[in-house]
Amino acid sequence: MARPRKEGLDYFNLDTDRYQDIKIKRLKKNFKCTGIAVYDYILCEIYRVRGCFLEWDENTTFDVAEYFGLKESTVSEIVNYCCVVGLFDRGLLTSERILTSKAIQERYFKICTDAKRKTDIPMRYLCVNSEETPVNSEESTQRKVKKNKEKESKESPPTPLWGSEGECEDFSDLPESLQASLETYFAVRAQSGVPIKAIQQGLMVAKLLSATGSDFAKAEQWVKTAATKNWKDFYEPFPDKPKGQSGKSKDRNEGCAPLVLLPRHKSWNPEDT
Repeated sequence: MARPRKEGLDYFNLDTDRYQDIKIKRLKKNFKCTGIAVYDYILCEIYRVRGCFLEWDENTTFDVAEYFGLKESTVSEIVNYCCVVGLFDRGLLTSERILTSKAIQERYFKICTDAKRKTDIPMRYLCVNSEETPVNSEESTQRKVKKNKEKESKESPPTPLWGSEGECEDFSDLPESLQASLETYFAVRAQSGVPIKAIQQGLMVAKLLSATGSDFAKAEQWVKTAATKNWKDFYEPFPDKPKGQSGKSKDRNEGCAPLVLLPRHKSWNPEDT
């Protein structure tokens, strides 16, 4: 009987300059060592379980939170922020509920190519060029995976959003209507004399998506309300009150019988007798 083919890896290599990566620095700045630990844990699970991607659901979130003794909401915020800075692919997390990235897949395919190992990954999960991946063919396993060595400064500029000193964050994976609402909100804050830096924008959007459960319609409503009221952060709007209902407290005499004023008695005068 043939031995089942193993999907995951027993090991993977790390670059010695990974902590100089601006994405890792941003993660550490906002979530301290907890953010780095959660990201490294998920990275190991990605390579161990399926090779270059991990299905992300409530059970996986619980596993990570339980291992570190964290709240599941905290883990979700860290994962969302990893998507914001580019450590994970935000589009695939939204559409397919999986965690992966171009760098993760490039490293995985490089290992498989060197080991002359076949791979089987759904095409819709690919972040790299399908012509450069060794997917189930003898010819393809001989091709070397092109590894991206460009520095952060050489990458194409992100979609601009209002920030301070020309800084901006990339939200191009979000729906256009939500992007427009975010642009409006950050513009309002800048015009109010309180511009928001790019790194803070990313953190705010990560918390927004976590709080709304990645419900883009709900998130857009929160952002529009925050822009209209010039709030410092995104909050759930209060429901509108029914017409005719005022915000005043209920009258303490409401529902009581009407007060009847009795006629005033004439004072007694001895001369009247």
